[in-house]
Amino acid sequence: MSDEDLWRVLRGIADMPYGAGQIAALEQLLRRVDAADDRHLAFVTRMQATTGYIYGGEPAKSFVTFSWCLSEFDRDPQPYHQRHLHQLLWHFKYMASGLLKFPEVPLDRTYAVLDDMERRYRAGGHSLQAVHKHRFRVAEHVGDVEAAAHWYRLWQTTPRDELSDCAGCDPTSQVSYLADTGRDAEAVALAEPVLAGRLTCTEQPQAILTALLLPYLRTGRAEEARDAHREAYRRLRGNLADLWDIADHVEFCTLTGNEARAVELVERHLDWLDRPPSPAAAMHFAAAASAALRQAGPSTVYRRAAEGRPAAEVSAASLADELAETAAGLAARFDARNGTSQQSEWIARRLAVQASGEHVPLSASVRRRPARPTRPVTDEPGTPASSTERAERVRSGKGERPAVAVPADAGPDDLLDLAEQSWGRHDRATFRAALVAFDDRFGSAELPARTSAHRLALRASERGDEDDIDGAIKLNRAAVELYREAGEEVAAQTVAGRLGVLLTRSDEETEEGLLLAREAAEVLDRLGDAGQRAAGHDRVALALLHRERWADALAALDRVPADAGGDRHLAARIALHRGHLLEQLDRVDEARAAVDEARRIGRELGVGEVVTGAGLAYARLVDDPADAVAACDEALEAAPADAELPVRVARGRALLAAGRARAAVYGFV
Repeated sequence: MSDEDLWRVLRGIADMPYGAGQIAALEQLLRRVDAADDRHLAFVTRMQATTGYIYGGEPAKSFVTFSWCLSEFDRDPQPYHQRHLHQLLWHFKYMASGLLKFPEVPLDRTYAVLDDMERRYRAGGHSLQAVHKHRFRVAEHVGDVEAAAHWYRLWQTTPRDELSDCAGCDPTSQVSYLADTGRDAEAVALAEPVLAGRLTCTEQPQAILTALLLPYLRTGRAEEARDAHREAYRRLRGNLADLWDIADHVEFCTLTGNEARAVELVERHLDWLDRPPSPAAAMHFAAAASAALRQAGPSTVYRRAAEGRPAAEVSAASLADELAETAAGLAARFDARNGTSQQSEWIARRLAVQASGEHVPLSASVRRRPARPTRPVTDEPGTPASSTERAERVRSGKGERPAVAVPADAGPDDLLDLAEQSWGRHDRATFRAALVAFDDRFGSAELPARTSAHRLALRASERGDEDDIDGAIKLNRAAVELYREAGEEVAAQTVAGRLGVLLTRSDEETEEGLLLAREAAEVLDRLGDAGQRAAGHDRVALALLHRERWADALAALDRVPADAGGDRHLAARIALHRGHLLEQLDRVDEARAAVDEARRIGRELGVGEVVTGAGLAYARLVDDPADAVAACDEALEAAPADAELPVRVARGRALLAAGRARAAVYGFV
């Protein structure tokens, strides 16, 4: 390959996204460049590699390429070196920051890099603003409060120049410092004009939004905190280099009572601890993950295979202990290097994080599951609400249920069929009992592909019910493949439709989800029975509903037979979905009739989830506040634990509209 070809390859690699792919391409190119013996090309390739390693999640390798370039620059200056001088000086900032993150690198080495950086900046007539910033970061890292305050003042008062960090990154570090020193209002005020501008840096706006999570929370800006989490995490989630910031989002979810979301993020990024960008990032993530898992209760987390460790479901409690030990061990290594206790004290605070203050809902599909109060809803203290007495009690999952008996002679397919039927009937107790029996009796047996696929699909349903959307997606994909291997096309398309709906709910939302749901419905129209055909079109409607395409979703439901293929439970769900869509289209009378139909079927079947959802919708759609209160009372009687709060809120508003303010207040007790 000629030098011209190699230059062309380098330009192509520079256009690649940061990550493992770009790094692999750079390293392959470096071998060819060194064989070609072109000093200019070797220098520029290593300059590009330094940036690639930093933003691709392998910063330790950048120390080697940077040192090579600096030595080459000093040893035999060439005209092309001057063309890259600005970038070389910029890379000093990467080194000063990166060396701190590796406890095996002596602190004196970081100070030496900063001294060299300052010397070269002075020699070139550049501002020392960036130098002061990085001296501040070292002081903050080792816990020298006075030195940090000193360098912070110099950083803020020294003029900026072309080697200063961008208009988003400098304020991000300022926001973090202000938040750490209890000046949350200042942090928010500082960030507002920055966020109002246009941020085009690789690290922005996700970095400053992440830094603002706690200041927003502590200044009562819950909605801004929620939006910052959602926007920033979407940008961070795919980049290994951002593991540190992802840990901040795990901690945010733990603090705000979003335990399921916190554990979901831990599970999604857990295997990154097998290849962390730095020990510092691993320490921070391990601490945040441990705190999150301690809030998860008696649950399990899926851990991917790594060298010397098979894939497995592990208990949240044992994994929390392991990660706490990892974080504390790394903190001790940093403190031994630094001669302080700063990192151990900081990690101890991270490990102690738990939900505090008011719950911040992140979305309709990521819910907190609050404990149920034991006091009945009343209009006045000590007086039962008459509307509650009138409400018909339905089976809703409240309180303790007796153990569900599962046939002792049931085979593996019988148990899975029982679980499937129970899921469709909203009978979660029988669903779980059947699966526990299956796992106990046949979990270690070698089973046909069809049976294994069915268990995977039901495990996906469990994960989806726990708001682990990513986990449910992966399991459904595996189930589809196994069903196809077994030649079970109807079952494969049923699961593919479910997968499509999940994809439209996920953070990685693409056109794939809607396409899968539609293709599955078309196949089931040809091959499925009446109930399967009805469910297929309902799934298309749900996928469109998640995309907020209300009219198209309603058209999909119009293809469902009036009796929903003879499945009354499905008919109730479809009526509820229809009501929601009609409400979005402002067809109020039709919406009210649809949700009333769902409520009626839900009562007849004893399905609390349907009665609750339909009752809430009906309360929104009626004009008479008294009717709204009655609908909320019925919904409250039926509500599962994690749906009670929105019902109480709706009931309180209805009581206020009815002029019963005192009842509204006591209705929340």
